[in-house]
Amino acid sequence: MLVAWVNYINLSSAKLLDRAKEAGIRKVLGSFKSQLIVQFLTETVLINLMALVLSLTLLQAFNGYFETLLGITVNPFGTNELQTTLIFVGLFTLGSVSFGLYPAILFSRQKVSVVLKGKSKSTRSGLQLRRVLTVFQYGIAVVLLVGTLVVQKQLNFMQNQSLGLKLDKRLVIKKPFTEEQNREAYRSRFANMVDQIPGVTRMAATTEIPGQEITRMRFIALGPGEEDKAEYCKDIAVDDQFFDLFDIEILYGRGFRADGSDNEGVILSLSTAQSLYDTDDPSQYVGKRIFYETEPYALIGIAADVNQMSLRSNPEPTIYTNHDRVRYYTIELNAAAGEKEIEALESAFNASFPASHFDYFFLDSYFDRQYKVDRLFGKIFKLFSVLAIIITSLGLFGLSLYNVSQRAKEVSVRKVLGARVGHIFLLLTKEYVVLLGIASVMSIPLGYLLSERWLDGFVNRMNLSIPLFLLPIMVVLLLTLATVCYQVIKAIVSNPAETLRYE
Repeated sequence: MLVAWVNYINLSSAKLLDRAKEAGIRKVLGSFKSQLIVQFLTETVLINLMALVLSLTLLQAFNGYFETLLGITVNPFGTNELQTTLIFVGLFTLGSVSFGLYPAILFSRQKVSVVLKGKSKSTRSGLQLRRVLTVFQYGIAVVLLVGTLVVQKQLNFMQNQSLGLKLDKRLVIKKPFTEEQNREAYRSRFANMVDQIPGVTRMAATTEIPGQEITRMRFIALGPGEEDKAEYCKDIAVDDQFFDLFDIEILYGRGFRADGSDNEGVILSLSTAQSLYDTDDPSQYVGKRIFYETEPYALIGIAADVNQMSLRSNPEPTIYTNHDRVRYYTIELNAAAGEKEIEALESAFNASFPASHFDYFFLDSYFDRQYKVDRLFGKIFKLFSVLAIIITSLGLFGLSLYNVSQRAKEVSVRKVLGARVGHIFLLLTKEYVVLLGIASVMSIPLGYLLSERWLDGFVNRMNLSIPLFLLPIMVVLLLTLATVCYQVIKAIVSNPAETLRYE
């Protein structure tokens, strides 16, 4: 929006000379300065009003596209919220009055004696303002492009990092409610039926699944009264198939036994064991006694650290227990499994739990939901970048058209005097390249600081590199040359005799 308003000020002030005689004639006919300002502001209001109506119509027309792309519904005509209405009215007023005031004042300040003699010229302050505004447009475009690249690179970086466990082809079924005394019987029957399905590799039962916050906290210590050597851990209950199903490596010791004899045994994550025993190699403590709350348990194994949640944070201290109060069944499917296997699982579930509904989802999609906000952020950044570049290109096209027309006679004289095509091309384009260079010097540090601040929210993050900042500059430079070149080439190939006919 700021880029569009800057475009309007830029083009309005650039076209001021073309309307200078109009201002002079109106003053001769008795118009006051205030009347000229009102006239210009009225034009601005009408232009903004038409733009507002057009934008609301386009929003309504492309509502389905925004819903698909961003996952949000944009319906400006279907809202009754006062806040939304006030935003539209406020933006309309700001765009109409604030950004139309400067060109209006310039329009009214034209001197009659100078204008009617055809000697009105662009002021140095007006030229400097247009340059400043062009730098601002370039800067916004570069910062948005840098942000888009950083967000996409970070998302790709996280997707390629190892979580310490596998999620693909893992189907999760919410455990149904069963009577306490029949819980194990129902579970065994379901597990036996699942084992008969060809496309199923194994099944594990847990209290939480990856991507879900472990809410149960437990206090573990080396012994009674040794609170100085204790840890608060996330406690997750798992069965004997858990570590194999998620491909979590048991570094030292062993996993839980299938016969359920490890009810008084625990497995610690590596970082938890290292912190508890204050050593980088806690393998010697496997088989030793450990206090789980106030009860003595046996440390039967130490597992590799895994990211239970997204890569925004480090793996948390975790203790694995072998209790049977699970809430989820996770089923590993082989690579060829599809709808047929899911239907077989549903049949097995309905036969085992006839009073419950078969509710399932795939674990990789569930885990991936944690990055939904980041993906939306990236899509919005990309959309804004495209819009900013389009608006900036349109503004540059109009500005270059005006500048080239103003210098048409100069170009013709230089051609008559033997100036080379390359020299004329450089003469008409170097200002835009210089302005882009200034904008880049100012915007790259800002883009770097904003990118670093956003990346600070991730423990596992990418490193910023020089190409991430050079590529946006090159993109904007190429678009600038492509936009300006059309007008420049027209000026170069024009016939000097036509331009200088009346000189």
